[in-house]
Amino acid sequence: MRTLSDAFRRNDPNHLNLGIGFRPGTPPEIGALGRLFDVDSLDLVTDEPAADVAAAAKATGKPVMVSRFAFGVPHEGLAPAGIAVPDQKARGYEYRYYLEQVAANPDAVGALWPQLVDDPVLGDSFGRNENSGFIDGQDRPYWDFVDAVREANRGWIKIHSGKVKPMTRPKE
Repeated sequence: MRTLSDAFRRNDPNHLNLGIGFRPGTPPEIGALGRLFDVDSLDLVTDEPAADVAAAAKATGKPVMVSRFAFGVPHEGLAPAGIAVPDQKARGYEYRYYLEQVAANPDAVGALWPQLVDDPVLGDSFGRNENSGFIDGQDRPYWDFVDAVREANRGWIKIHSGKVKPMTRPKE
């Protein structure tokens, strides 16, 4: 990994090396490789990201970017991507909650939703057929989800700067 990182820095010095998307539970000796990159990327499919983001930043001393997270609805032959939620409105709520928890950490630099369009019902080249997009396979937006994502993304800077607190889950 050091050889690759050094080669990127030598041949493309003006771009950030985002590394690879480590997952929670990665052995510490592997996770420590995050120190070789400019940003520590996490593949973090969970509904409570704050502790994992903080732990990654502490372990590597680098800013953290969530390189994948997902919530999906099982419907119309599709499986849920990541964590299952009952409908697109709940999917939007979970996106906002997740993004705000990441934004509240000053070491976080972003979070990436992995896919624009749902997987095909019969599966993609990896066999996945998940509700993972902003739009379905017929290019119809999931408006409840899209509107919540738009609103959440607008709030990133205010939360990241500490001007606004992230949302909290209602007590059960």
